[in-house]
Amino acid sequence: MIEDPKASAPELRYVAAQLGACLSDALRVAESRGMRLPAPPGDETDEADEDGTATRAAVALPAEVSE
Repeated sequence: MIEDPKASAPELRYVAAQLGACLSDALRVAESRGMRLPAPPGDETDEADEDGTATRAAVALPAEVSE
C-alpha cells in the first residue's frame, strides 16, 4: 500500500496506526516473556528505584532459540 501512488493520506495514516498498534502488541508480548526468563546466576534480579518500586535487571537472550 505504501508504494501505491493512488493511496490517499487517510489510508496511509490508517496503515501507520495499525503498524504502530502491532508493534506495541509485539513489544508487550516480548516484555512479558522476558520477565518470565530466569535471571543468570550471580545476577541481581531486583533493584529498588528511587520511588521504592522494584525493577527487574535486563536478561540477555540466547543466540538461538530451539522450539
